[in-house]
Amino acid sequence: MAAMDSIASKFAEYEYTIKLLTAKLEETAAELERVRAESDAHSTLQSIYRNPASSEGNRIKAAQAALTVEKPRLAMTAYAGKDVTDEVIIPLADLVRRRRARVKALEGLPPGHPRYLEWVDRDAADFTDSVGNSSAGNGQGDDSDQ
Repeated sequence: MAAMDSIASKFAEYEYTIKLLTAKLEETAAELERVRAESDAHSTLQSIYRNPASSEGNRIKAAQAALTVEKPRLAMTAYAGKDVTDEVIIPLADLVRRRRARVKALEGLPPGHPRYLEWVDRDAADFTDSVGNSSAGNGQGDDSDQ
């Protein structure tokens, strides 16, 4: 008799476990259907990391994946800004060389002198572009006479 009671209790335990697993499976299937109904991947990631019932690991992974969409990277923003403004980037060595030529050309000239006025307040306009066209290359103290 004791063996029959043991078998019956084991059977009841297994039946209870099967009911729990079935309920969990149905819950997971409903969650999957809800996620599939979401409009896009970002919404799905948001629903996962905002759901307190999700595991902490899944919430962290979803938040990390959604972060790139919600907060653009600084490098990507700077790159897009450069393309939008079409700013000319002058290499530092070239800038230093040209600034030294400017100082040399202005050396000893009074502030009202015409050659002095040609150099004052010139910045990007007196630099060459990448192909070498220069508005400063007119013999007015540029670095070609060094």
